[in-house]
Amino acid sequence: MLFRRMELPDFEQIRILSRDLAQMHAHARPDIFLPPAEMNKKEFKKRAAGKDAFGIVGADENGILAFCFCRVKAWG
Repeated sequence: MLFRRMELPDFEQIRILSRDLAQMHAHARPDIFLPPAEMNKKEFKKRAAGKDAFGIVGADENGILAFCFCRVKAWG
């Protein structure tokens, strides 16, 4: 598996993985998690390449296997 920064062409795979993950959480713990909402391209761009944000994916020749959205915050 290779780790790299998210790119706009990753949107569809990330949208599906994100929805499935949120659905799994909501099913397992409905007392904590809401049912999933669909991610749109505008939200994806903001979270994957925003002013203080970036995304990382783990992928192989078959596609994206893992993802992480990161946000940078300055303290002090």
